Formats: sequence, C-alpha cells, structure tokens
Amino acid sequence: IDSNTISGGYFGIFLTSSYTVTSIPYYFFITNNTIENAFYYGIGAANAPCYLIEGNYVKMRTGNANSYGFYHCNGSNSGNRIYNVSSNIWENCGYAAIQWQTNNPSTNTSIPHIVSNNWVKPTFTSTNPIGIYLNFTRNTKVYNNTVLMNQPNGTAISMGAQSNYQNNHIKNNIMMLLANNSTGLCFDAAAGSSDSLDYN
Repeated sequence: IDSNTISGGYFGIFLTSSYTVTSIPYYFFITNNTIENAFYYGIGAANAPCYLIEGNYVKMRTGNANSYGFYHCNGSNSGNRIYNVSSNIWENCGYAAIQWQTNNPSTNTSIPHIVSNNWVKPTFTSTNPIGIYLNFTRNTKVYNNTVLMNQPNGTAISMGAQSNYQNNHIKNNIMMLLANNSTGLCFDAAAGSSDSLDYN
C-alpha cells in the first residue's frame, strides 16, 4: 500500500493475516501514504505477523483523546519476519502515536524489530498520553526517534513489562517534555523491559 491519500473513516488502514510463511521479512508494506482524519487508528493491526510501515504521514482527527497513530494488538512472528515502524510523522494522536500491545516479537537476535526515525509531534489530546508505548515487547531497537510531548502528565517513550525479555535497546532518541511544570517522564521502563538506554 504505497503513496495513497486516505481521508476519514474509523481506521485509516487495518492489517491482519493468517499467512504462515516465515522465510520473508514483511507481508505488508505500508509506505509513503498520507492518512488524515481517521477517528481511532491511523494504522491498526491485529494478528499481523510482520510489516514495514515507513515514510507515512498520519494526522488523526481532532476530538478523540483515545486515538492512536499506530496500534498493534495480538499476533506473533518467527523466522525472518520483522516488525518495522520507521521514518513516519505522527500528528494529533489522542493517547499514543505508536503502541505495540502483546504482539509477541520473535527472539531471533540476529533479526531485531525496529522502531526508528519517527517524528512524534507535540499535539496529543489525552491528559496522560504516551508517545511510543511498547508493551510486552522484546528483541526491539528503538533508535533515532524524536518525541515531543505537549501534555504535562505525558510520557515520551514507555517500555512495558516483559518477563522473558531480551535485546531491547533504546538509543539516540530525542525526548522532550514541553509543558510548563511538567510532571511527565521522558522515559519509563517497567522492570525487565530494557537492556540498554544510551545516548538519548
């Protein structure tokens, strides 16, 4: 799905698959799209085992404090399959720009999953938003993202709990809390969620 302009709707794009081939890195290529005024998910995924989401501009509809730029819940991957969310712009997100929720990334450390070079604009509408929220993730590199948080109680990047984590690294990100008298956090990590936090 490349170089489209998608306007309105409950979801901009939604991914799901029961395809089981593990020798290729991506089933879905969501690239260079403009997604405007979606209500709940700009891009959503359920049981999607691998994808490249790159170069998209996602601007959510105003007025929904519970919206997500990208949300992935459930599924798992193995073999050469990769989750990759890179080089996107996220704007007007209600609760989160990027959220992974129990998507069970593979533990093949030679093929890490990637969240990189995203620009998250300071336009959140929830009172306690999270810029990038990776919950129960593993084997993931969170590199070179810029997350600007406008809400006083917001968190720029959060890593949720993972009891069997390995190889999660957060590096070279810019995280800024812009609100006066902010009580939020640049980075929040549950116990057992991250191996390194360097050069941010």
